[in-house]
Parts: sequence; C-alpha cells; structure tokens
Amino acid sequence: MAQEYFKAAWEAYVDKPKFPEWMRSRYPEALKNFEENSDLLSTPFDVHETLVDILHFKSLDLDANLT
Repeated sequence: MAQEYFKAAWEAYVDKPKFPEWMRSRYPEALKNFEENSDLLSTPFDVHETLVDILHFKSLDLDANLT
C-alpha cells in the first residue's frame, strides 16, 4: 500500500505540467520552450527571470507579432 502511494506521488512530481488548449494555441513558442527547458538544471537567476517573464506575460504577444 505505502509503495503504491509513493510511486503515484513520485509520478505526479516528475510528470510534466499540462496546459489548457487555449494557451497552447495562443502561445505555442513559449510552451515549446518551456517543455524543452523543463528538464534542464535551473539556477536562482533562471527562476527569477522566469518569474519576471510570467509577470510580463503579455509581452509574448509582441514577440509573436515580430516573427
């Protein structure tokens, strides 16, 4: 019983996040980058930059219009 619990908890921990379909269609490049980088080592600087990007999430709309 305990082994099954820990196995399920571990699988939930390592499972990649699931994003809503509207987010996938509106920000495909951002989500592609997120999924590619999710397995890489992160530093506190990386976490800070990610949080800044999340705060200014609308700026991704401008990036999409440039390409």
